[in-house]
Amino acid sequence: MSIFFPPARVRPWCAACGAALILALAPLFGTGPAAPGGRTAPSSGWFRGKSLPVAAAAALPAGPVPISEYGKADSAGQSLLLRWHKVRDDVAYELRLSARGKVFYTGRFYVNGAHLVLPADFREKSFTWQVRVLAYDGSPATEFSRPRKALVDGKTQAPVYPLPLNGRNLLEAGAREAAEGLRREHGALVPAREQGVPAGVEAPEVYPYQRGTTVLYPVYKWVHVDGADHYEVEILRDLPVSADREASAEKVIDRLYTTHFDAYDDMPRVSWSPMYWRVRALDKEGRPLGVFSPPQRFTVNPLDHYDVATLGDSITHGGGSVSGAPSDWEYDYQSYLDFDTVNLGRSGDTSADILARFDRDVLPFRPRYVLIMAGTNSLRGAVPASSVIADLEALRRKCAAHGIRPVFLTLLPLNPDNIRQVIGQETAPDWQEKWAQVNRYIRTQPHIDLSTKFTEGKPLPTSLSVDGLHPGVEGKRRIAEAINEQWNAVTGQGGIP
Repeated sequence: MSIFFPPARVRPWCAACGAALILALAPLFGTGPAAPGGRTAPSSGWFRGKSLPVAAAAALPAGPVPISEYGKADSAGQSLLLRWHKVRDDVAYELRLSARGKVFYTGRFYVNGAHLVLPADFREKSFTWQVRVLAYDGSPATEFSRPRKALVDGKTQAPVYPLPLNGRNLLEAGAREAAEGLRREHGALVPAREQGVPAGVEAPEVYPYQRGTTVLYPVYKWVHVDGADHYEVEILRDLPVSADREASAEKVIDRLYTTHFDAYDDMPRVSWSPMYWRVRALDKEGRPLGVFSPPQRFTVNPLDHYDVATLGDSITHGGGSVSGAPSDWEYDYQSYLDFDTVNLGRSGDTSADILARFDRDVLPFRPRYVLIMAGTNSLRGAVPASSVIADLEALRRKCAAHGIRPVFLTLLPLNPDNIRQVIGQETAPDWQEKWAQVNRYIRTQPHIDLSTKFTEGKPLPTSLSVDGLHPGVEGKRRIAEAINEQWNAVTGQGGIP
């Protein structure tokens, strides 16, 4: 049996980068092939009775903290889910499983979780697992985590579905007492944001502010299902009735298909009522592997009042450290602002793209201010500075015509060597001259000067951007710091409540 597999209507993390970024990772991590414009599935392999060499970990930071616990009351079946806490600026993770002192599985994953199906001939009553972070070049970035034992009961049959990962939704190990009362599914804590973040908990995966979480172009992200060929994402206007079959037509807003562990929505999702998304894994013939994930609620309502909108490309949309997506809030500078915003960024946009969608995407929200960062994807290619300046001037005039105050952000520097190595693209040789021209124009307008946090005229340090284009966590924090520090002076008022 064969089915027609619709092309994935999704945008990659940086659409202008296309598949080059992940293809560049493939030789380093040994990943399988990637479809154009997306990400690879995890690389993994089963080993029988063979010990694998472990790289020296001297002077490396401690490994990730495991989350999943399979004990007597909740033992693992043949199909199991392993979760661990995210590590800041993680690129990839290496997971290994051992039994009787020998490694029988090793795999590499781009999210902090892995669904596995144990070999059919696995007869052990337990195994231990460890995980570590890998740098872009494939070298260890942390030690392996401490071994965690998992008890196995082959009779346990847990439902299989891609576990949604949107949002900072897990607790640090140091906050175990605050996690008491959170229910578990398949050995992992249910996302804390669903149940309310416990008071006083501040950790990289607990989002304490609820700022900057409304995104016009959602990104749906999940843990890969072992054996999946591709995924179906349902976007719904109402809760579905069943997890094991598609929602009825009247509830479906759209369906997306992708071969990867995330889907960048190319459509602006706006609704006056809550929306939901869920995902399921499919095999090569389009048959379901398990069921749909629990539906995830999200809201993008123009009637909700936002004083400030942010408009731009992937630097605004979010994502960083190669595999972080806009759904990972730590890579959104909006997360660190002193005020709430609606994120109108879209990955891959040029300044012309941003101008073309202004009326459709900005006007329904009627913001008082629009923070605009535009032109990076244009200038690093063949587009002249004069064209970008013309687009920015047109954006300024559109804002003025609708009573909106634009606040431009000066453009961040690039690192062409890193872009070439990681993304596989060349940068215009005169990029610094073009950057200087555009930033001179921006400084004639109400603006936030990012040169207070980034050295202008020099390449962006690798410590702030692995791929030379998208700032990581520290880079996004610096953008927000510059905005927070300059906001009142630029807007001429005492802040936004």
